[in-house]
Amino acid sequence: MEVAQRSLSFGREKSFRQPEGSHPRRAGENRSCASEVARRREDLIVAQARDHDQQEQLKTAISKQVHSELAAAEIVAADRLPEPKPDDILALEAALRLAAKSRPEIEQADLNIRNQEITIKATRSGLLPSLNLFATYAPQGLSGNQGAGGRIVRAGFAESLSQTLHNTYPDYSLGVSLGIPLRNRAARADLARTLLEARQLETKLRQAKNQVEQDVRRAVVAVTEAKAEVEPAGEAVKLAGQMLDGEQEKFRLGQSDTFKVIQAQRDLATAEGAEVTAHSNYAKALVQFEQATGSILERNRIEISDATNPRLG
Repeated sequence: MEVAQRSLSFGREKSFRQPEGSHPRRAGENRSCASEVARRREDLIVAQARDHDQQEQLKTAISKQVHSELAAAEIVAADRLPEPKPDDILALEAALRLAAKSRPEIEQADLNIRNQEITIKATRSGLLPSLNLFATYAPQGLSGNQGAGGRIVRAGFAESLSQTLHNTYPDYSLGVSLGIPLRNRAARADLARTLLEARQLETKLRQAKNQVEQDVRRAVVAVTEAKAEVEPAGEAVKLAGQMLDGEQEKFRLGQSDTFKVIQAQRDLATAEGAEVTAHSNYAKALVQFEQATGSILERNRIEISDATNPRLG
């Protein structure tokens, strides 16, 4: 948007400096200036609309609810786009090791395999013989009418409780249970299913590792390409600025016309836009690299525990 604003300011300045006259050539130059100013004003309107849309997307992303104060606030970028550095990313081998350790899908796939190994052990246990040893002991007390020495003795709750506490009528048992599975087809089918699921999980783990490695390599290539585009874009801006200064000096001396100056201004604006795009692509490539290596949260000092904090957001 700043590029569009500067371009419009250049066009208006040249339009204001252009004197009025009835000469056909001068009239044509005036129309060219007016047309260029209108086109640059249209470019500025498009840039402002795109900037407003991006601000709304950012507000929605960083807040749980976009209230009226946040909706009315203007987001101003305080950080400039990053400049290329020799050590801005890790070497390929180091990046691959970091991704293998940090990417959550690999960790999740490995955890699924370990859980499946526990399931396989439990399923194999169903095919083995089982030996159970059990023992029971229960003290009892009798109540009601009882015969003792040819006479009937009435015993109530107190007598029954006393017999229980004194272990008068104990009840105990001891036993052994042996189970030998013969042609346990259900257990064998469960084991075959769990083994097949384990192989599927191992395949998914290999696929996840291959995808992570591909993501890292593509991210490294993207950063390299974006870095290579930044320097030529800056040189193009310098050359376009020098061409504009030379054309304006020639115009001041009467050796050039308005059309050439406007064309030089347009070339400068195009070069500045290309430079901004190159820096933007470089910043996006760095983010892509951080995502590929799984280091984007750590690099931006974001903790997963913050998501559960009701005070945040």
